[in-house]
Amino acid sequence: MKEILREIIDKPIEMVTLEALMNCFEVIKDNGDIGLIKFDGLRESSHYTVVVTIPSLDNTHIRMDDSSLKNAVIKVLVKYYKLKYDSN
Repeated sequence: MKEILREIIDKPIEMVTLEALMNCFEVIKDNGDIGLIKFDGLRESSHYTVVVTIPSLDNTHIRMDDSSLKNAVIKVLVKYYKLKYDSN
């Protein structure tokens, strides 16, 4: 499963599809973790919030607000990968 995440976060952002990013959220779910994507039309900027919570790491959460959904998801995935796999 971690190979799927690694493959996505190593690609140039223009090569990453939203479908591939959603597949990464399936990996997060399958790992027993929680993912959330929020679309906030009331904000003037940073309309997207992406949050991942890792219950097995004392409910550590990763949050990113950005005006690009892709950027926000990729930034969260990079941090998630480091916490979940590089720290072991």
